Amino acid sequence: MRGIAYLLVITSLSMCKMGKNTEGKSEKGSEFSPQFTPGPPTLVYKTKDDYRHLVPVVLNETRDSVLAYPHPADLGPNGSAALPTELSKGYLLDNRGINIGLAYIDMTLDDYAKLKEPLSPETIKELIVDTDPLLELCNCGNRNALEDPIPQLNALIESGGLRQKCLPIK
Repeated sequence: MRGIAYLLVITSLSMCKMGKNTEGKSEKGSEFSPQFTPGPPTLVYKTKDDYRHLVPVVLNETRDSVLAYPHPADLGPNGSAALPTELSKGYLLDNRGINIGLAYIDMTLDDYAKLKEPLSPETIKELIVDTDPLLELCNCGNRNALEDPIPQLNALIESGGLRQKCLPIK
C-alpha cells in the first residue's frame, strides 16, 4: 500500500513539473504573456547602428532639447550599469531606462563614468551623434513578471512574435 501512495505522489509531482504554472510560463521559461502591471518595464529595442557602448540621453518630442541624461556615478564602474543586454537578431534589452526620445552622444559609457560631474545639457546636445537611433521599441510588460528574461525574450524574437505579444512603441 505504501508503494502505491509513493507512486501516486511521484506521478503527481512530475505531472505538475511538465505543465505550465499558473502565470502561463513554461518550466523552461521561454514562453510568457506580457503582464502590463505597475513595475519596471521590459523594453526591447533595435537601433540603426551599434550604439551599445555610447551614452544614452533623452530628447524632447521635437528632438531639439535634452530632457534627461545620466550622472556619471549612475553608470557604475566602466559604465557597466547602463549596458543593454544583447538578444537575438540584433535586439537589445534595456537596463538603463530609455524611451522613444532616445539619442546617443559621442562618448563611451566608460569615459563618461569616469567624469567627476555630468556634462551640461548644452555640451550633451553638441555631442549627439544620432537624434533618432531607434528602428523598433517594444514594451514587453512588467520586468518582474519574467522568470528568465533572456531566454524568454529570445524565444519570442526567434518566433517572430515580439510585435504581436508586446506593445510596439515604435
